Amino acid sequence: TAIVFDARKPITKTLKRLQHWLSTLDANSTTPDQCFGDGAHQLEPVKVLVVATHTDTHAFRECVQKHGPDHLDNLVASLRDQFAPSIAIHEHVFCPDYTADDGGDVPLLQTAILEACSTDVRHHEMPACLQPFLECVQAIATAHAAWPVVDADFLLAHEECAEAVEALGKPTVLATLEEKG
Repeated sequence: TAIVFDARKPITKTLKRLQHWLSTLDANSTTPDQCFGDGAHQLEPVKVLVVATHTDTHAFRECVQKHGPDHLDNLVASLRDQFAPSIAIHEHVFCPDYTADDGGDVPLLQTAILEACSTDVRHHEMPACLQPFLECVQAIATAHAAWPVVDADFLLAHEECAEAVEALGKPTVLATLEEKG
């Protein structure tokens, strides 16, 4: 998982935005903290990479001058403590700089993504309450197999799905469609 943020923003706003998205990620885990750890019977935490954007701007350079070159890594260190043990935030904030000859942290980011992808594979079950809706979606997709994409609005308005959508609530269904593809 990667969280991307605008590094031009003030540090207090950056902290609040990162806390918001990490809290959202953490809230989606129903696994108690004691289940995470290094033991054979324990789960690995969700690995998160934090990526700064707009690091090639004057506003970001001013922020570095004001707070020091390690200010983002220091900020993330406090977040690591706050969200452990269920979320493992990489110790380095990746700061791509597309104006730099070497791309800034682009090579490091690419390596970190490859490492995270090779070790952090999780399979999430679809909530059982969505099963009736998913069966409708599958039937519609099968009936319209020639269509490259079935629009979410079409699905939500479809007569066969309307009952499931009404029972679950449109926001729940939309969020699940977006999350699960």
